[in-house]
Amino acid sequence: MTASDYYVTDLTDRSNLYAQLKVNDNKVVYYAGLAWKESQQYPTKASWEAYLSEFSQKINAPLEVTYNK
Repeated sequence: MTASDYYVTDLTDRSNLYAQLKVNDNKVVYYAGLAWKESQQYPTKASWEAYLSEFSQKINAPLEVTYNK
């Protein structure tokens, strides 16, 4: 992401994040994440940020599998 703007409003479901993404070879890779409060999957901001950190580590160091037949 090269830049972003966060639009916050008190209206339900109306806040947004606008992102300018970097294009390489006419391709853009991005990930979108969200959570629903009622599920309690990420009950705190800290738990959500911990998940994002772990996910970031995984995509930046993917598992490589070699299969020899």
